[in-house]
Amino acid sequence: MRRGVVCVLAVGLAASTAHAQSININFGPPTATPAATYAAAGLAGSWNTIAGTAGPDYHGFVSIDGTPNSIDMTQSPTTTLLDAADPSVTGDDAKLLDNGLDTTGAETCLMFSGFEPGTYEVLIYAWTPNQPSVLSRTRQDEAPSTKDVGGAWTGQQVEGVTYAR
Repeated sequence: MRRGVVCVLAVGLAASTAHAQSININFGPPTATPAATYAAAGLAGSWNTIAGTAGPDYHGFVSIDGTPNSIDMTQSPTTTLLDAADPSVTGDDAKLLDNGLDTTGAETCLMFSGFEPGTYEVLIYAWTPNQPSVLSRTRQDEAPSTKDVGGAWTGQQVEGVTYAR
């Protein structure tokens, strides 16, 4: 079974001299914000938790070091927020993976602006709670193909199981 679910989008700059351009974004209620010490599979730092409602532009993000930045995001067209409680996942992993955008029927586009020119690494967390057989299709515009993500929770973030790079 395939389903599109984007649980989190974390954008990290590959160049170590520009960490101010690295951001972590979590889709879910404010109570589902991971701690700043939590890295998931990327960089530890402040998390921006947003509801993920389609249409509005999102402003006011903070970089992983907690400082404000000029990055904006627009989301279209998904409006459904996944809210689950998978008992196999706890702590900050649960805050990250138990909520997300449910994109069953429409591809969700996340458009960013305000990043400084450079090479960035994009991590898309797309694991479906309580449904290890569900594969979530992910894609970044510049990527040559899609990547499916899914499987049973292993106790840690694993590329291909909980996220795509």
